[in-house]
Amino acid sequence: NVPNELLEQLDRDFCVLFAGNIGQAQSIETLIAAAEKVKHIPEIKLIIVGSGSALAWAKHEVEQKQLHNVIFTGRYPAEVMPFLFAKAKGLLVTLRDQDIFSYTVPSKVQAYMCAGRPIIAGINGEAARVVAEAKSGLVCPAEDSTGLANKISQLFYMSESEREIMGKNGRRYFLAHFELKQKCKELVGIFQQNIDLKRQKSE
Repeated sequence: NVPNELLEQLDRDFCVLFAGNIGQAQSIETLIAAAEKVKHIPEIKLIIVGSGSALAWAKHEVEQKQLHNVIFTGRYPAEVMPFLFAKAKGLLVTLRDQDIFSYTVPSKVQAYMCAGRPIIAGINGEAARVVAEAKSGLVCPAEDSTGLANKISQLFYMSESEREIMGKNGRRYFLAHFELKQKCKELVGIFQQNIDLKRQKSE
């Protein structure tokens, strides 16, 4: 269901992909401003996959600024996303600079790590710590469009092997810390330890 034009774009250009909700929380204006700052590198394209309350505004901004390096694809089924992630040179995550967003790790970060592709993160707090700890990508502060543009450029100028290492680091971190079956086993183990401890105390 993915148009050939998009597939050709992903193969031809240096595409960094943002996926998911396009709303106020995602600080889409930071993405658009960063795109404007890297437009002097024609190979770099920002692929924005998804929909949301800020989509119409984002499209209007891109049209007004004549940013030919930003492509809106609309939404795709969840089962298509790993295929698109694998085609991208990097995967983008941005959030607003608000305390509430610094305490959580968006599920998008976990999905990106699972895909084994480098992450470019304009985020604060716990999510930034996870990406840095995993050595799975490049991080700048939330709502810092200049910093985000610099990280996109930095990824562009990296060698393919350097990007591959970051992707593999993220995949390894995901399997160690976020993979569902492994986490379920660990949780069952914790329950069992507590059950055994209670039994010992009651005997």
